[in-house]
Amino acid sequence: MKEAEEVIATLEIRKEGEKYPAELIPVRLSEIYQINESYEWVVSTVKEELKKDFQGVEDDLEKLQQVIDSGKIGPKKKDEWLAIGITVCTILANEVEGMVIGGHGDTTMIPLARLATYKGQPVSTLLSEEKLNEVVASTMVGGATLTKLLGTSAWYAPGAAGAYVVESIIHNQKKMIPCSVYLEGEYGESDICIGVPVILGKNGIEKIVELELTADEKAKFAASAAAVHKTNAALKEVGAL
Repeated sequence: MKEAEEVIATLEIRKEGEKYPAELIPVRLSEIYQINESYEWVVSTVKEELKKDFQGVEDDLEKLQQVIDSGKIGPKKKDEWLAIGITVCTILANEVEGMVIGGHGDTTMIPLARLATYKGQPVSTLLSEEKLNEVVASTMVGGATLTKLLGTSAWYAPGAAGAYVVESIIHNQKKMIPCSVYLEGEYGESDICIGVPVILGKNGIEKIVELELTADEKAKFAASAAAVHKTNAALKEVGAL
């Protein structure tokens, strides 16, 4: 507990022009800083080269392409190309809407691929079934994949997710966000905390949204809930819950 409090005490609001140590875990402020710096560099570069504003939407990618085509960014300018890549990925990711429900393990989470959209269009109309299944499988083991590559999965995603949740509450946006919540009959489950979509506003969780799941999704959710119940029972047995 003391070590955790010491880490939390080191967290602070980002100051202009100041770098942050990479060892800040679990929220890697240095990674968030890199994304911000990359975006800011692209904004200033587009404005300088094209005399145009860069708003960070997909239509702005054409402006970025014009800067690339101008040849002003040499092939050896690794940092500049990295900044472009980070910005492009961030913009495209912002156009994707997806949802995962169920437990938090790589065998218990349930990506609802059929509900995923890109710019409002179902991704099932854009990707083959084989590719969608590949994306689902990759999503389920995303944390493990990062851990193998980087030694931890606590990078940008936890901080971004936390900020998204806090923003919806502070600004009373009433966004529908998957959260681990206590169920009392919803989705056929009780006495369990598990991931399902909720409406988040100034009062916190204002409503649990019960989606119309397919028979396959219902079966997977029931299996996921059973795994969580089993874990809870084991924790109760050793007095940890």
